[in-house]
Amino acid sequence: MKICLLCYRGNPYSGGQGIYLKYIAEELVKQGHEVHAVVGPPYPHEMKGVVTHAIPNNEYYVKKGFNIINKKSPFDIFHPINAYEWFHSRFGAFPEISSFGYRAFFLLRKLHAKYNFDIIHDNQSLNYGLLLMKSFGIPVVSTIHHPLSIDLRTILERSESFKRKFRAVMFYPTLMQTIVSKRLDHVITVSEDSKIMNNHDFGVPLAKQSVVYNGIDRSIFKPVNVKKNRKDIIFVGNIEDGKKGFIYLLKAIKIMKSDVRLIVVDGGAPHTGKALFTVFCSYCSIGL
Repeated sequence: MKICLLCYRGNPYSGGQGIYLKYIAEELVKQGHEVHAVVGPPYPHEMKGVVTHAIPNNEYYVKKGFNIINKKSPFDIFHPINAYEWFHSRFGAFPEISSFGYRAFFLLRKLHAKYNFDIIHDNQSLNYGLLLMKSFGIPVVSTIHHPLSIDLRTILERSESFKRKFRAVMFYPTLMQTIVSKRLDHVITVSEDSKIMNNHDFGVPLAKQSVVYNGIDRSIFKPVNVKKNRKDIIFVGNIEDGKKGFIYLLKAIKIMKSDVRLIVVDGGAPHTGKALFTVFCSYCSIGL
C-alpha cells in the first residue's frame, strides 16, 4: 500500500505524537508499504525508509508585536492561511492544528496526483482539512489517543478565575474535533476506555472504532535488575500536564505518615518546568 501519515508536530522529542509517528511509520515500512509523512514543526529526525514532506508553520501563537513579520518575506502574513492563523491566535485560540490541516490538504492535492495514495492516516489532529481530503476518494482515518475534551475538563477543574476558564475554552479546538472525528471513515484508538470516551465526548460510533494498543520498543524498555529502595517514589512525565496528576501526588505525599523521597523525571518545557515545580512544592508545603 501507499500510505500517507499526517502529524502536525512530528518531532519525537516534543511530545507523544512524534514518537507514535516514528514507530508506526518505520514499522509500516518494514511490512513492505510505501510510507509518506506530512509533518509540521518541530520536524522529525530521519525515519528509516519514510519519505517526509515538511509543512511550515509561522508560530503566530507564541509571537508578539512585530515578531510576527517574516523579515525574509514580510508580506507572507497576507497569505490567506497565515492571516487566518494570525487572526485566530490574537483571540487566544490555538489555530496550529486547523492551519496544518488546510496546508496539508493543498500539499496532498499535488502529492496524491503524483503518488496515488491508498489511505490517509491522521494522528489526532482531527482538523477540517481531513474532510476536504475525503474528496480524493480514498479512506481517511485518524488515531485518537484520547479526546481533547479531557484536557479541557482538566484545565477547567483547576482554573479558579473566569478569565482562565474562558481562555481554556478558546484554546482547545474541541468543537472542530467533534465535528470531524465522527465524519471520518474510521477511527483507531489506543484503549477500550478511550473508545468509550470518543463515543461519549465526540459522538464517534463504537462500530467505527478499532482498538490498537500502543507498542513498546523492547530494545529500549526491558527488565533490569535494580535494588529497590522502598522509600523512593518515581514520577515520569510532564508535571505541567494536569492529566498526569502530579499535584495530586504531591498532596498525597503531604499526608503520608512515612518518610519518602520523590524523584521526578520530566524532559518537557525546560523554560517553565522548574518554576512551576517550585510553585507546586510551595503550594503543598512540601520540601523536595
